[in-house]
Formats: sequence, C-alpha cells, structure tokens
Amino acid sequence: MIKQLSSFIDLKNWIIKNFKYILILTIAFKFLFAFLYGTQDVEWWKAWYSSIEEKGILNVYGVTDNENIKLLKQGLSFEEVRKKTQNVIKYEAYKYERKNFVVTQPPVYLYHIFLAGKMYKIIDPNLTNNRLYNFFLNLFPIIYSILTCFLIYYFLNSTQYKEHALVSAIFCSLNPLIILNSPIQGFWDPILGFYVLTSFIFLYKRKITTSFIFFTIAILVKPTAIIIIPVYLLFIIKEHSCRQILKSIFISLLVFLFLVSPFIFSNHFISMSLGVHSILDSSNDISRQSLNIWWPLQYYLNFYKSNSHGLINFIIGKDFIWYEDFSTQKISSINLKLLSTILFTIATILNLYNASKYLLKNRVYIFYFAFIQIYIYFMLRIGVQNNHYYMMLVFCSVICFFSKEMFRTFLIVILIFFTQDFIFYGLGRDFSLMLGALNFLNLPFITVILSLLNFLFFLKILLKPIKI
Repeated sequence: MIKQLSSFIDLKNWIIKNFKYILILTIAFKFLFAFLYGTQDVEWWKAWYSSIEEKGILNVYGVTDNENIKLLKQGLSFEEVRKKTQNVIKYEAYKYERKNFVVTQPPVYLYHIFLAGKMYKIIDPNLTNNRLYNFFLNLFPIIYSILTCFLIYYFLNSTQYKEHALVSAIFCSLNPLIILNSPIQGFWDPILGFYVLTSFIFLYKRKITTSFIFFTIAILVKPTAIIIIPVYLLFIIKEHSCRQILKSIFISLLVFLFLVSPFIFSNHFISMSLGVHSILDSSNDISRQSLNIWWPLQYYLNFYKSNSHGLINFIIGKDFIWYEDFSTQKISSINLKLLSTILFTIATILNLYNASKYLLKNRVYIFYFAFIQIYIYFMLRIGVQNNHYYMMLVFCSVICFFSKEMFRTFLIVILIFFTQDFIFYGLGRDFSLMLGALNFLNLPFITVILSLLNFLFFLKILLKPIKI
C-alpha cells in the first residue's frame, strides 16, 4: 500500500518536473497527426463543406421552411418530409464507399466546418482532398483540446486544489485516448468537451447564467450534451432560486436564438431541425460498436443470423456481421428500447441519490457524478455510438489526481475505451485498420468479453462512489 502510494506521488512529481517537455511534445504530436486521414467521418466534414461552397451555408440542410410546411399540410409526417426534402450531397470520398452525404449536426458545429474549410480554400481554391485538408479539419479539435488543458489548470488553480492544477492539465494533454480520438481518428468531440466542461466549471463557481450560456452552445455543437442534464439540473435546483433559474433560461434562450438566427431569418429553421434530427437514423442498432451491456446480445443475434454453428465458430466470429440494423429494436415481444429506458432511469435515480449526499460533503463531486451519468448513458441506453463516452474524459481529468483510487479508475476507463476505439476504428485509414485491429485478426468474440468486463467495472463505481 505504501509502495503504491509512493509510486502515485512519484508519477505526479515526474509530470510536474517535466511538464514543459511533455506539453511541447504532446502539442507537437497532435499537430503532426493532424495530417492523417483518420476515420471515414472526416469525409463527412469535407462533403459538408463542398455543399457549403456550392449552395451556401444556409441551404446545406435542405429546402426552405415554406416548402416543408406545404408538405406537412398535405399530411406527410416530419420523417417523410425530411426524407423528401433533405439536401443529399454528392461527394467522392477518400477510401470510403459512401457517395451520398447529409448534414446531421447543429449550426455551431457547422460554423466550425465553415471556418476550417474557408481557411483551407485560401491555400487550395480547388479543395483538393489531401493531407493539408485533413490538417485544417483537425485544427479546431486540437485547439479545443489544448484550451481544455488550460481551462483545467486555471480552474483548479483558483480553488483549494491548486496542488493538482498543473499535473491534471498536463495529464489531460498526455491522455492517449484523447489523442487517439482527435486528431488520429479525426473526431470533433474535443469541441463538445470544452463547452460542457466550461459550463460545469461556471456552475461550480455558482455563475448560473454563464453556465447556461455555455451549455446552450454545447448542445448546438452536438446534441449529446443533453446526456448530463440530470446531474446538471440537480446541482442547479439545490443551489439556486427559481427566479435565478428562469432568468438564466431566458438569457440562454436568447443566445440559442442568436446562434441559429441565420437559419431562422433565411427561412431554413425547419430544415435545420429536421437535419439534426436525422442523426437518429443511425441509432436503430442495438449497439453501434459500443462495448456496453447490449453488445453481447447484438453479437449473438448477428451470429445467429449468419447461419454459423458451433462454439469454435462463435468464438472466432465466422461469417460475423459487425452490426446490423434492428429497426424495431425488439426481440420476440421484448421492447429493448423500453427496457433500456427503464434501466437507464433506475441507474440515473441512484446516481442522483448518491450525488445529493456527496455534494453536501464536497461540491467538487459534481464532476464525478457527471462522469458517472455519461457512463450510465453509454452502458445502458440502446443505439449508443462508440464515441459517446468522450465527455467522461474531460470530467475525469479535473479530479483524476484527487485520490489514488480516482486515478486508478481513470486509467481503467482510458484502457477500456482506448481498446474499444482501437478495435472498431484502429488508427484510421492511413494504417489500413479502419475496421479495427481485432476485426482484422478475426477474433470479434473478444469484444463480448470486454463489454462484460466494462459492465462489471461500471457497476462497481455506480454502486459505490469513489472517495475523492
């Protein structure tokens, strides 16, 4: 025990002693990796910007609201209207078979795509699909991941936890999972992570209006920010009056209207809303390559559909389909969506109960229970995508050095989700591992074992919160 504690302290001291070199190296590597092609998602950003250049940013979602309203009056459902009017973008992607793309993210996300594309166009007016294009598309996620490190440092340095400020910020910069997510795989989750963490930091500082504003921006970056609303609301209700809350909601609503106003005044607000809603089309699977409790079930169903038999074939995944569309999300008479909602609700109530107790002892627990809430969503909800865990990383980064147990928990989380990402996305298209390392080795049954281990670890920290 003493030896473990000594090693933990030695690690902290080593990071603090060498922080300048670590920071310079990690930033340098991030900018170097920015030239990689990443996963197929990078091609979506390029397709979106090509449409922005062709049609203008206000027309990328679809037709005008007048046309949408006309179809709605004819009796068509919102889903039918969306499919009939959504802008379909033709784009020749790099090492990706898809030819047609649609815009599925909110305006603030799109504004960043617009700026990145404009910067690249200054250098290459033809928008050649090359490594320099990748660099500009990775620029904003890199900047936001760096800003997140500085945010953690300045926040902790302004609290009683100053001793953890530098080491937590540097470890966040050094985190291999954050680097894998972006820029190696090319995802844009660091943008969401920055705004969500900023919102919670202002909430911790009891600046509720500023917190609401940043949370509104976070939702307009990626709607997955709503995952942590239960913990967010608990903290607000416990510490603020109804008048303060209503005032903050009103101001944040004005911010929302301002950020989407170009689409309102150009008569494209309905198209924008339908476009963002269309991302739900990708959640018909039981588990979208997420190592949660539903993955083993989906694995079994896919194996069963492949008409393979025998234990050996089950283990090696012979003729295995990685995931298949379960549009009804039902097995026999069991509605999996309803079941997942019930499990999610029970776990959320337990998390809020624990939070209400622990927050009385120490308000910094808000970051811990936000982390748990995201974990609950990832493990128990149907249709979760594999990178929906990302916000866990920024919350854990704040408190990871508060105790040896918390640091060990964070390391396990990094290991679990790094393995998951490496399995399903590998190191991106540059390394011919787009479908993942274990898929390449034809051993997908390993994912079932990992998902079960992930669930057991999740239960442990859900039922018994870690002391920090």
